[in-house]
Amino acid sequence: MLQHGNHQAGNYTKHQYPLKGKVYCGYCQKLMKYRVLKKLGPSFNCRFSAAAVDSPCKRIPISEKLLEEIVRNALTAQIKQAEHILEVLHERERKALIRFSALERQEEKLSAEKAEIVKQRVALYEQYADGNISKEEFIRQRDAYRAQEDERMEQIQRLRTEKNQIFQPVKKDADNLQAVMDTVGKAGDVMHLSQNVVETFIDRIEVFNDERVKIRFPFEDVLAGYAE
Repeated sequence: MLQHGNHQAGNYTKHQYPLKGKVYCGYCQKLMKYRVLKKLGPSFNCRFSAAAVDSPCKRIPISEKLLEEIVRNALTAQIKQAEHILEVLHERERKALIRFSALERQEEKLSAEKAEIVKQRVALYEQYADGNISKEEFIRQRDAYRAQEDERMEQIQRLRTEKNQIFQPVKKDADNLQAVMDTVGKAGDVMHLSQNVVETFIDRIEVFNDERVKIRFPFEDVLAGYAE
């Protein structure tokens, strides 16, 4: 599912660099400016650092090449985590389906028993109508059949509740995460940070310095909800 490729650093102009509009200063939360510096080359720096006296913003800039490498590594780890969780969910789904099938068979058996009880109860009414049994005996047997019928119905309801609880939630989780992975497959080679890949997988990047970068992925809440 995860696509790999040989990444070639391109010479992006001011309007072509893929992380455009995604990189923010981790301290002042302002959008960082893309510049080509003499020593550092293409880089991002906090546009407010010069005016912010004694602000940690001055520790920036960060090179575009380094930041892209950080983003690629983090994105690769995120997708690998999603792949692992999806495997776990598929295994849970398989086990849930086995249990679901067993419950289905139990429900079919109980439904057949309930139908037989109803048939016997109808036959009892016919016997009473024909005068073959006394009223007292009719009431006694009728109440016994009703109790058996209610018991089977309660058992069937419990089975149906268990079926909904064990299968539907795990199937929904697997389907949701599979949709995420399908998006991964359609976005292209994540090792090459194209504009499409960035727009699909990166919500926000906050830079504190070249060793501390916080990346917000649109799917991280989904993964956190499924992580064991």
